[in-house]
Amino acid sequence: MSQQRRSFTPEFKQESVNLCRRSGKSECHLAQELGIPQQTFDRWMRHAAGHPKDPTAFWRPRSARSCAGKAGNSNVLQMVLR
Repeated sequence: MSQQRRSFTPEFKQESVNLCRRSGKSECHLAQELGIPQQTFDRWMRHAAGHPKDPTAFWRPRSARSCAGKAGNSNVLQMVLR
């Protein structure tokens, strides 16, 4: 049985990076809280560092992405924000 690969919306990625920047929590700690593999979160942070003045670095036009199976992302982020 193969394991299904998880995917995250661009909005979730951006909000996660913003939360890390604002909260002062370590990347490792925040990745654990969000349930994201550390390597994945590190990649998001590197991507955002390449676009420091672009608050929407992860966003693409809605027509270019599929939203199927990604509805739970914002719920996890909301739990961490509390």
